[in-house]
Amino acid sequence: MSLLARCGLIGSFLAMLGSGASAQQGAGAALAGNPTVAPLNRAGMLLYETLKGASGVCTAQFVASNVILTAAHCVRDRETGKFFDVSKMFFGLQYQNGQASRVFKSQCSFTVRGWVMPSVPNMTAQQKSVALSKTWQFDYAFIVLDGRSPNGWNEVTANWKSGEWRGATATGYPGKLLDGAVIQQKRGNLFTLQQVDIAEDPDLENVLVLWHGALDFTQGSSGGAWIGNMGSDTSKPDNNRVLSVTSFGMPNSRPGASFGPYLNDNFLNLFNLAKAGCPK
Repeated sequence: MSLLARCGLIGSFLAMLGSGASAQQGAGAALAGNPTVAPLNRAGMLLYETLKGASGVCTAQFVASNVILTAAHCVRDRETGKFFDVSKMFFGLQYQNGQASRVFKSQCSFTVRGWVMPSVPNMTAQQKSVALSKTWQFDYAFIVLDGRSPNGWNEVTANWKSGEWRGATATGYPGKLLDGAVIQQKRGNLFTLQQVDIAEDPDLENVLVLWHGALDFTQGSSGGAWIGNMGSDTSKPDNNRVLSVTSFGMPNSRPGASFGPYLNDNFLNLFNLAKAGCPK
């Protein structure tokens, strides 16, 4: 099924993404993934419209029968607290080169309150910077879809201890690689912020670093899962565990690294709400 046919509101943007994989992957770049096998057959492209009417692209993946996980900034504005219109939000499962095996409509989305920046009168630029930094730890969201995954879903591991997972594979649709037409993957080493000493922003909390070395793993990969023990053998319980999602990068100071939230009880509580379905 053509994503262009289903998503008329953002068809022109999709046309650009699916116009052809003409870019070349250089040294240190991510590798094209296979969307026909697990765990990437449970992932896809999320298309949405911002509050200002601009088209956006993120990555998402099934973590329950009809629930996908992505980044909070793909569904909600953190300064106003307003959610993006779910009627203009679509998920293309196994998206590749302008096609998807199935296109789902979004029914509702969930984020935690911590993603929204506190509204303080006469906030200074420094206070705003600190407030924004503290929201990154909550940059995850769930979307309930109008159908169930035909390929199953990936399990999530939260509250894991430092050192328990030393590496993971970042997944997503970075626009700088093949124009975002093919899902990419890149394995890297996992660190806490304390381990890598991010002095540029000391106010970041509960944020992880995945150092994979792919310089082009940027816009479009937001919301893509960091998968521990990535492999097509789904019979092993520890395979394909979602450890975090891509939230942001620091291309100038930390090239080749992606940053994502540490998944804790706040995440699990929100997950339970999403699995219960949309509010009536």
